[in-house]
Amino acid sequence: MSVVQLKKEKSLDELVTEIRGLMYDITSIESRLTKKRVIAGQRLLELRTRIEAGEAGDVSWWDYYDKHLSSFRYRKDAEKLLKIAAAENPEEASEAQRNHEHQAKHRAKHDSAYVSGKAKPKPTSPGNSSPCGTRFRCPSCVGSVPSQLIQVLYA
Repeated sequence: MSVVQLKKEKSLDELVTEIRGLMYDITSIESRLTKKRVIAGQRLLELRTRIEAGEAGDVSWWDYYDKHLSSFRYRKDAEKLLKIAAAENPEEASEAQRNHEHQAKHRAKHDSAYVSGKAKPKPTSPGNSSPCGTRFRCPSCVGSVPSQLIQVLYA
């Protein structure tokens, strides 16, 4: 017998309890992440104000950032944090930023389906497809489908 077979399985109740704990941890961690992003943005905003006021001498804000902080986070990340901190409601701005990034990644993944070098699928029957290869009317190709073809398809 293997070690896996000798191990006692958890009961369903034990599994449910464990999963609930993990889900709570996820929610708690996400909440702390949002708070930390807001605080980091506020500290960056304070630092930028002081640098621009000349407290560090004759140095620009981004030169100072590049020298002292760019090894931790890219400038683009700092710009996002500064934007969040400057918002009227930083917590909402942080959530909106995360949602926007998630949606952008999703769109990029699905819009690039044919960029990988794979051939587009062939239409199932000539005359019953739009230029992109989907059957009937594709919303993104409607303008390029001849009106006569549309009349035939929906006659």
